[in-house]
Amino acid sequence: MCIPEIMEDATVKALNSMANLSPIQEFYSNTNILITGGTGFFGNVLMEKLLRSCPTISKIYILIRNKRGIESKARVLEILDDVLFTRLKEECPDFRSKVVGIHGDLTLPNLGLSVQNEKLLIDEVVFVFYYFF
Repeated sequence: MCIPEIMEDATVKALNSMANLSPIQEFYSNTNILITGGTGFFGNVLMEKLLRSCPTISKIYILIRNKRGIESKARVLEILDDVLFTRLKEECPDFRSKVVGIHGDLTLPNLGLSVQNEKLLIDEVVFVFYYFF
């Protein structure tokens, strides 16, 4: 099989898989999402539901602060090890690669974001789910 045929097969497969997506899955397909409050109950449930129901989401960024001496990246791993994500671990073991912790704090100016992270979110994020209680 030559390269054009392989590329054509890949394109046909991609189109077929897009045809099987629900309207919500299509809506979020290939998008990046920011969730504030992603460490709380509602944020965790939302993140799990999006990752499981919309497998073509590119990335989910969660705004997270250091807590109890644990840095934000370690907290993300701790969150994703929760029993809530058991089904995802079984059905899509690489789901963790779609979740990116962004160090920040909703109570600070500019969300406590570094200049680099602020630019990243401005350039990459399409949808924001704002949970702050």
